[in-house]
Amino acid sequence: MKFAGKTRLASVQLVLGVINETPNLFRINADAQGRIQLMRLPDLDDPDLQPFIAGRMPRTSTPQDFYPTKVERVEGQSDFYNVVTITNDDESIKVQVPALGAADYPARPVHRIIKEKAVATADQARLIGRQLLAQQGREKTKWTIEALPERFDIQTGDIVEFASSDGGLAGRHMVFNISWSLSPSGSSLSMTVGRPEISLLASIRYANSLSI
Repeated sequence: MKFAGKTRLASVQLVLGVINETPNLFRINADAQGRIQLMRLPDLDDPDLQPFIAGRMPRTSTPQDFYPTKVERVEGQSDFYNVVTITNDDESIKVQVPALGAADYPARPVHRIIKEKAVATADQARLIGRQLLAQQGREKTKWTIEALPERFDIQTGDIVEFASSDGGLAGRHMVFNISWSLSPSGSSLSMTVGRPEISLLASIRYANSLSI
């Protein structure tokens, strides 16, 4: 990529544009010299990956990379529904899934109405309604962790292996954000791992904006 004649903001926007266009998942950061780096996100299940260690079961004498002091489980939205209506008043669209009187209409309906301006046709509204109903029951959980670090090179996108009885956090998880606290008396870090499911409606709105 050539950045000659571009401002720093325009250069960063060019890099972000490349990330948005590729189907591969990347993370972006800067090295000690200020150079922008693009790196493929690691695969959680890669057997060759050496994750950071925040606890293993069974426990070993191997030192950990950081020691969790607090693990808090954060739940996502817990609303459940079995009937959904997608509307777009601008296009006079109103579609209910499943339709009243249909064979799969529930005996005890829990109805949710969604006003979505990105919907252009009744078929699209029906597809969105089916997808939203299909997503019901998926886990939407993330954890926030406070810890005492043994190293200071952990970044967003890194993989950490946990074995904690607090908050039900165990196995490999990707770091989605991290912050450090450094003082003459000591150091600490806080991070978030796990995240809610990607928003279907947000994805549709984004795709529609690309198609204009």
